[in-house]
Amino acid sequence: MKIRKAAAAAVVAGSALAVGATATPALAASWHNTGQTFYWYSSCKAAGEAGVKSGWQAYDCKGSSAPWASYELWGLY
Repeated sequence: MKIRKAAAAAVVAGSALAVGATATPALAASWHNTGQTFYWYSSCKAAGEAGVKSGWQAYDCKGSSAPWASYELWGLY
């Protein structure tokens, strides 16, 4: 009888872990390209800060400091 209870408890615990493991990634925040590009870093930064004020967790301006480069705005939400 004790073996059956232990086996049943292991099955229930295992199924609870499987449900939790599959539900977690859906709730996790992820980075998204906003589709916005900016010539100046300061413009990208201002738009990113506005995004944070509207509910994003963070922002990133991807690009380089070269004069001919543009910056892509990515948001974490």
